[in-house]
Amino acid sequence: MKISAISKLARVSAAIMAIMIAMAGCGGGANQQTTSQSSASDGAGASSASDGAGASSASSTTVPKRPYADDENPLAFEKYDPPVTFTYALETVPDQQFFNNDNYDDNAWTRRIEEDLGIKLEIAWSADERTDAYRNKLNVSMAAGDLPDLFTGDYSIFTQARESGLLADLTDVVSNYASNEVNEIKKANQYFFDPVIIDGRQMAFPSLGDGLENQSPFLWIRDDWLKAVGMAPPKTLDEMRAIAEAFATKDPDGNGVNDTSGLGLGMNIFSESYGGMLGVVSAFGTPALNFSESGTGMWMRDENNQIVWSALQPGTRDALEYVRGMYLDGLIDKEFGVKDLSKLEDDVNQEKVGMMYGSVWNGFWPFPNIIRTNPEAVYIPYAIPTVEGITPRIGVPWPVYEYYFVSSNCEHPEAVMKMLNLARHINGDQGSMEEFEMYENNVQWRLSPVGISDPGVQQREARMTNEAIAKNDPSIFDAWPKSKIKYDLVMDYINNKNTDGMQYAQWSQLGPNSTTWIVIDNYIPNGYIEATALRGALPMAWIEKGPSLEKIQLQAFTEIIMGGDMSLFDKYVTDWLNAGGAEVTAEMNEMYN
Repeated sequence: MKISAISKLARVSAAIMAIMIAMAGCGGGANQQTTSQSSASDGAGASSASDGAGASSASSTTVPKRPYADDENPLAFEKYDPPVTFTYALETVPDQQFFNNDNYDDNAWTRRIEEDLGIKLEIAWSADERTDAYRNKLNVSMAAGDLPDLFTGDYSIFTQARESGLLADLTDVVSNYASNEVNEIKKANQYFFDPVIIDGRQMAFPSLGDGLENQSPFLWIRDDWLKAVGMAPPKTLDEMRAIAEAFATKDPDGNGVNDTSGLGLGMNIFSESYGGMLGVVSAFGTPALNFSESGTGMWMRDENNQIVWSALQPGTRDALEYVRGMYLDGLIDKEFGVKDLSKLEDDVNQEKVGMMYGSVWNGFWPFPNIIRTNPEAVYIPYAIPTVEGITPRIGVPWPVYEYYFVSSNCEHPEAVMKMLNLARHINGDQGSMEEFEMYENNVQWRLSPVGISDPGVQQREARMTNEAIAKNDPSIFDAWPKSKIKYDLVMDYINNKNTDGMQYAQWSQLGPNSTTWIVIDNYIPNGYIEATALRGALPMAWIEKGPSLEKIQLQAFTEIIMGGDMSLFDKYVTDWLNAGGAEVTAEMNEMYN
């Protein structure tokens, strides 16, 4: 099983930022979610033989360099003189774009790294990241003890390489060479580093993308329908149910036809994207995740600190019984069991769905299409409704799947830290748009051997946006040109209800009643968010048996919702454990306890 180093949100950041810039230049606007690069380790290149069919120039080849802070660590960007050669293994992608006759060996990143830091990059070997080729080559290199200075891999690679004595200790490297900005990110997100700190020594550097908070569930509701039935946004699950009943029975669209459903649900009932019931499970005090979307599913700790599969817990049973009641009362589409995400999107576009659990990015998809044809059909995100007397527990995936490793034979391990500093300096959230155009736009970020994002960028942008709105003064963005683009989009929607670009999407993510603000104001202070206990290595039994266990779960849960007796849940628990779940659980506890 290959899990990408970059989450769903961060993977598309460069592409959507490019759209924003293009539209801004035309007087429009567009945007995405987290800006800057998530990580260059998502794949960069193959060999210089593929020098990229000559596309037009991406930008000018001369880019003004931002000055370093006066109090910057003097070692963070210290240039080697004479230059040093640094080798690395390259994850390739078949659709890499090149400009100005660049190639994998010679491009804007390799030139800037050599010019600023005196580091000559040399590709030791390369392999396609979308297959097992990279991992297979890496395994051969580890077995031979012949590793490049820099390579990447998941936690199982970390464990294997560390136990074989193949990794350099990066503790002093990070302590002595990290830039101010990288240090601040590390301090604010120490929990991402903990899995690779062994006996107090840091043995790798995590590829940082999204923060935990950016993967929480929300309840999205058609605002015009809510007003049509004369109801207020729900605080409790029973209030949500009452709204679902009104949407299903009171003709909220006013077309005189009984063609609307209360709560949109799809065949993947544990979907994290949209159309799932994870928010209901969370409301009953059980964190939940989807196995196929997260790659791990939700493993939680019980009252005895033992790791257990969350879908076996009583809270999951209670949530299924609740949704089952809604289905039997006609508040959920009877055909939900055959509706994939594309069919749910069709239902949204045909104005049949009034309410749906979803994600932070649903303002980008699937809701924008409908408001461009019906500006009143606005879906607004709300915190998940709760159950009286129960504290919600919101499950989120562990967002670090890949790490940067330095070979124990590397002569200059500090070179990795210098390159991370430079990558953040160039593509950080305060970076210039000129630098963005050269080093990040059109997937150029993949050509950097390393990269680092700030997992807290979205919260920071939401705070800045709301402060600027409250003061009617956007000067707070003077030093944040990329974030200013998002603010402008939010204001374009607020003032003009403009939907020709990504105005609504940014408003739903950063505005006063946005997903991010719900996280800041509700989920975080109440301690609702809980990451899965699986934070690195995947148990072999889970890799082998996870897909079949998911099928057992999906079949049982679908049957229950469609009216099956609740005793089916007890049968599911037994079937799941007997089909390999007990073995996986034992391996999980052995690995993480």
